[in-house]
Amino acid sequence: MMRWTAPTPHRLAATAALLVQALIFVENFPFPWGLLLAAPALVLPWTASAWQAPIAWGLLALADVVPLLTRPLFVPNHLFLMTYVALALCLAGAGEGRGRLIAANARWILAGVMALAVLQKLLSVDYSGFVGFMIATGGFAEPVLGRGAAAAGALTDNAALAAHFLASVPVDGATQALRVPAGFAAYARGAAVGIIVVEGALAALAIFRPDRALFHIVYGGFLIVLGLVRSELLFLSALAMLGLLIACARPSRWRWLYVVILLVALPAAAARLARSPSSLSDALDRAGLVQKS
Repeated sequence: MMRWTAPTPHRLAATAALLVQALIFVENFPFPWGLLLAAPALVLPWTASAWQAPIAWGLLALADVVPLLTRPLFVPNHLFLMTYVALALCLAGAGEGRGRLIAANARWILAGVMALAVLQKLLSVDYSGFVGFMIATGGFAEPVLGRGAAAAGALTDNAALAAHFLASVPVDGATQALRVPAGFAAYARGAAVGIIVVEGALAALAIFRPDRALFHIVYGGFLIVLGLVRSELLFLSALAMLGLLIACARPSRWRWLYVVILLVALPAAAARLARSPSSLSDALDRAGLVQKS
């Protein structure tokens, strides 16, 4: 029989994880499977024991694996991240030390994700060039840079030029010039170095000082900046959820920082899913409530 209880810090963190998991199911599974998988994830937080049952998290992790196996090259980063988190919550068990194990698992997941991100960037042939391309075409910082009419027009033109170039027949030595201001390459290199330094610092802090205020200041600032420069709301939600899991290792007011970020990011992510191809938009479209963009 289910019992209803007041939320504890660990239960609050697990609830956030389940909400992120539900939206990831909606995004990555077709109608009606996405909604059918999301429904248990939305119900579990309100029960006294089911939200912390290892078997439940194990089943959620198995469901996450399905898109990874069927289309591994076309799944978003947050699906990989959520799979790791679901497995970590499953392996944490259901004993008295569950909260500490959850925080420790989340800490090592974050350290691994950031370390791999740094390694990938360092091994990249031209990461600064990639950053410059993404900025010039609206992939990075579009919510900030695209506010002015002139800048928005340049981003739109660059995106169209890049799309046309990438769709054309490849020719050796062919290039496509984009509309960028003078000194843009130096700014792109600076941004690339800054990203690598911050992600490396987060990996180190997650390993050595996850319980210090410095970690939460750097990580919280990273999440806020990420929300301003990228429109990946579910990825932002998954990272904020990871920070919340870490913050719940011991009594800490820092967890409310991640709660605030989630309160902004999760509804925005759900609204976007309602307008873009997903099982949620399919359901709303079938009901005549919304048309997919």
